[in-house]
Amino acid sequence: MTFTATVASTSTPTGSVTFNIAGIGTGLTGTVGSTTLTTATFTYTTTATALTAGNHAVSASYVHSGSFADSIGTLSGGQTVNQKHITGSFTADNKVYDGNDLATVLTQSLSGVIGGDMVTLDGDTATFDDKNIGTGKTVTLATLTGADAGNYVLDSVAPTTADITAAHVIGTFTALDKMFDGDNTAMVGTRSLNGVIGDDDVSLTGGTATFEDKEVGNHKIVTLTGASLIGVGVGNYVLDNVDTATANIT
Repeated sequence: MTFTATVASTSTPTGSVTFNIAGIGTGLTGTVGSTTLTTATFTYTTTATALTAGNHAVSASYVHSGSFADSIGTLSGGQTVNQKHITGSFTADNKVYDGNDLATVLTQSLSGVIGGDMVTLDGDTATFDDKNIGTGKTVTLATLTGADAGNYVLDSVAPTTADITAAHVIGTFTALDKMFDGDNTAMVGTRSLNGVIGDDDVSLTGGTATFEDKEVGNHKIVTLTGASLIGVGVGNYVLDNVDTATANIT
């Protein structure tokens, strides 16, 4: 971008011109004056990267020397700098089911960013297509972050894929005491699961409970075999095992 200020006079002007952009001095002062021209011009050239995206007020201040008068001129409408269009790509990490669709970005890149600008893809906004387990699930990301992000428009980001694997849970139960009846069968009191995410609808059901033997005794070990998971969210979990319980045979 080039800005030109012309100091007009019926005679040769002398002095200096300072350009100001968006109210901030450019630090550029040039002496105007000529032995051959009755008008004098001073030019300031800068790249678009020197200005942030948006509209900028531009003015030139003339400070006289000799008998001339100071003056200020402004650029009508200011100078508009448009956002630069860029594209991006990224990869995402696999994860164990955790009840949400958030994804973790492993690597990322942007094409078209001006060297030195602080702008990246915002990894905190990467999401799977849903929260449920699956392989090769689509992950999307479409937000920029960084001090210079406002100077850019993200046209597109190629989606990537990653896996969500099942969460592992452990079952627990309580067994009821009983009177000796000649066998080792046991009755289950309550069932529960450790490791279920939030309020997911999944619970422990079924199975056969047995004492370690049929004899009378306190705190006898009871085992629950064949138990399984049930509920709307069962597909996102794997039952690793069911801890043993204890009960009495009197």
